[in-house]
Amino acid sequence: HIVGTSAPFRMIAHDGAVLYQQRCQSCHGPMASTTVNGVKVSEIKAAFQSQPQMIGNANLVNLSQRQIEAISYALGGR
Repeated sequence: HIVGTSAPFRMIAHDGAVLYQQRCQSCHGPMASTTVNGVKVSEIKAAFQSQPQMIGNANLVNLSQRQIEAISYALGGR
């Protein structure tokens, strides 16, 4: 494996708690008291397609798979 600045890939770590605060907290409240604790990735993605207030929400549409996974992990959904 090539290591260092010439590596052919790079990793981006996503902070699920920060993403939740930026993208979800305005509707679902603070993480400490949210009702969406334990939500799984599949449940988040389904909500994006079925919940009227989430469909087409510019704050959510641009979330990547990895960002959604990070939010789910932060909420204990695994």
